[in-house]
Amino acid sequence: MNSPPSLIAQLQEIQQQIRAGSHQEAMARATLASSVTVLSIQPVATIVLAVRGGIQQAWTRQEEMGEATYQALLAETPPPKTNDRAADYRQIDNEVPVQRITCTHCRIRPGFGLCPRCQGVGVLLSDRPGTESVLDCPDCEDGFATCTVCGGSTQSRVVTVRYVTIKPLRINHVIPCHGQEALKEAYPDKVDLPSFLAYDLESSSAYRGTSADVGKDYFGFSFEDTIVRAKAFIDRLHSAPSFLVDSLQSFAMPYLLVHLVTRSQIRRRAVFCIDARQEFFLRGM
Repeated sequence: MNSPPSLIAQLQEIQQQIRAGSHQEAMARATLASSVTVLSIQPVATIVLAVRGGIQQAWTRQEEMGEATYQALLAETPPPKTNDRAADYRQIDNEVPVQRITCTHCRIRPGFGLCPRCQGVGVLLSDRPGTESVLDCPDCEDGFATCTVCGGSTQSRVVTVRYVTIKPLRINHVIPCHGQEALKEAYPDKVDLPSFLAYDLESSSAYRGTSADVGKDYFGFSFEDTIVRAKAFIDRLHSAPSFLVDSLQSFAMPYLLVHLVTRSQIRRRAVFCIDARQEFFLRGM
């Protein structure tokens, strides 16, 4: 099975088998019923959008830093784009002016701040076993050490820093339809969809130049309103600044929606489709 016609033929064969009374027990199990009666069989199709890229989260924070730190951060560039899009970096927000100021971390003693090792106490407790002696801190003088912000220059900058985290995005988005949950299970996010089901939403070219009536059906399987929904979703996706879309492919996904009734007259539905492994797939609803 490597073409839409062969897939459609297989679904049509299943449809004929259901009409002939086959798959009754399987549908009953799938819908958690003791027995079911088929009311109708609906050949329908939806669109699945394979979206690959990243989700970006970014925030800014004002920070005070010395000249050396500022120059180092200024020279940093975002990491190169990788296949999985994962990234975590920071950069200076050039849209906000940088301010030069007198360092606020060493006002008491210009050029010197509280020692980070002894927290400005000037002494340390001995860590040798069995002793309780107090030692002078080797990193400072009377609790003061070279300022860790300005490096002793007494000059610093107030900079707006932009922090960026990008997480990989790899989803197969099933456009809402009657069989959405079943199709999500049949085509999970991590799998690649069959290339022969690629469907151009604009030109309506379904397979090797064969035209389907876009917005209506896919080789006789009704799209209902899923084409309109798919285009609307794509518009929202491209307008959302947090989504970084590297590739977006659309696929037509035909399936059978079977309307059932149980012995106690409770309505149920079952979905028949072909999954990502190109195997028979049935789920009840």
